[in-house]
Amino acid sequence: KLSDEYVKKMLPKFRKKYRVLKYGKDINPFTGTPVSELFEDINGDFDEELATVILTDPFSLNAQNKYLQLNCYYKTASLVFYDREYLSWKIDKMTIGKYHISQVLEDYVQSLNNLWIESDIKRKSDYKITLEKFDFFIKDIRDKMNQLNRSIQKVVDYKHMGEGFRHKILSSIDVKVCPYCNRQYITTYSVGKDIRSTSDLDHFYPKSAFQLYSLAILNCIPACTICNSRFKKARKLRIQYPFEEGFEKNAIFKIKPKRKADLNSLIGNNVDFDLILEVDNSYVDNMKIKGNIEMFRLEEVYQSHKGFVQELLLKNKAHPKAYKKMIEELLKIDLTDEELNLFLYGFSGNEKELLNKPLSKLTFDILDVFK
Repeated sequence: KLSDEYVKKMLPKFRKKYRVLKYGKDINPFTGTPVSELFEDINGDFDEELATVILTDPFSLNAQNKYLQLNCYYKTASLVFYDREYLSWKIDKMTIGKYHISQVLEDYVQSLNNLWIESDIKRKSDYKITLEKFDFFIKDIRDKMNQLNRSIQKVVDYKHMGEGFRHKILSSIDVKVCPYCNRQYITTYSVGKDIRSTSDLDHFYPKSAFQLYSLAILNCIPACTICNSRFKKARKLRIQYPFEEGFEKNAIFKIKPKRKADLNSLIGNNVDFDLILEVDNSYVDNMKIKGNIEMFRLEEVYQSHKGFVQELLLKNKAHPKAYKKMIEELLKIDLTDEELNLFLYGFSGNEKELLNKPLSKLTFDILDVFK
């Protein structure tokens, strides 16, 4: 319903701005054709169905498979944004030898090859020799992309959304905890008839680089101010898309005692330990998980929750399995495992809590190890 309301609100503005652009002189530097064609059907008319996709989910595989221009835009904008900074980080994490770097560069560029940039790739095929050559290769493409984004902004501009609808989006998404850190509550409140949210609205694909996505409702992620404004900003790391991906069992919080073989840290007698996130390197998208961990400084900020973990361990040690039977006999009721967990730890163990309670991922992982 929110998407329908949003599209109904935005389409007239979209169409009006498109008409202005159509009679201008803006040219797509990649194709040499008018930028207005990005928004048209095969007959050269404004494509309302395409505009609806741009306002909702233009970067999905379905959208890219259906509209060639969306596929070319996504791949070209990604190549420009996730540039040397991202590749240097990726190469460092892969711990590969220098003689493998050229293969990484070639594989990366070819994965994003499309009709808009295939001539650039052929003309500057030495991009794969070094990161410096890659920089030179990207420069012209970046200049063209910046030019194209300036033209697109005449039609697709975040300021057209308006403050009221921004808060409406944030309050309508059923997420009560920051999906990036799982540490901060996201709450809503009323000011008269208006609904407000305590969270930021993060553009998963930064609008500075992906102008076409600046109004896409599924590019809008509710996030705490620290994750969005202090950590993420427009940093160039590939991370998980929170509406579709999560850590699950592919990254697990674990306790690492600071002293060798110190069991006291594992049973809650002290906080002489570090909290680490252990990533399953066999997972196909483990680099995205590592991107999340680094971008949002998860291992660093979670050290402040060692006291919370110590409390979990102490409760776990103090309440053996026989405790459940004692409670049931005392209260004359049968408790499910979820009810017992809620009684003891404040968490039921249901995965839905990941969206609703801070530190639920940390709780699940620590208690799962010591159950």
